[in-house]
Amino acid sequence: MADDADLLPAVIDVGSLTLRRPQLSDAEAIAAAIALSKLELRPWMPWLRDHVADPGFQRDRFLEVEAQWGRPGGEAAYLIERPEVAGIVGFCGIQHRHQPDTRQLGFWVRSDLTSRGHVTTAARALTAEALRLPGVVRVEIHCDEANVRSAAVARRCGYRLDRLEPHAVEAPGHTGTFMIWATTPGWAA
Repeated sequence: MADDADLLPAVIDVGSLTLRRPQLSDAEAIAAAIALSKLELRPWMPWLRDHVADPGFQRDRFLEVEAQWGRPGGEAAYLIERPEVAGIVGFCGIQHRHQPDTRQLGFWVRSDLTSRGHVTTAARALTAEALRLPGVVRVEIHCDEANVRSAAVARRCGYRLDRLEPHAVEAPGHTGTFMIWATTPGWAA
């Protein structure tokens, strides 16, 4: 069976947004968006450390992510862009880290661009792409039970709360319980 990397598009146009596979030249824009959004991301993102907002770190990270793009254990990462917005709007991806028939979505949006539907639009598009992959019958969104914004995205995209799971407290806002939201081809909105 082909890797997701062979089947996922490099660019996904969704109305006023474009989801685009990152390039090495995007490192500065990614670092700037993270720097702008640190306060809002820090409670939920265990990966958020001060060095993550450094363009040099983002260039090194790009090389790691690119090597695993869409492959088991990795992620098919996309920048969220809008023509009239300078820099990137946010970041999203389809993670291939669980069962062979399941993918997980991850996402974040720049702090000054929240509450405009960007993440919901991106998550809907990625859900559709993930469910088109051969053998994939389930897509999940994992978020801490206190992360009401991510839970709201899952609901708006037609996901159902599947279960609560104990989870290590890895970020300041974590409670120790994750909500696992799921959708299948018949559920997706």
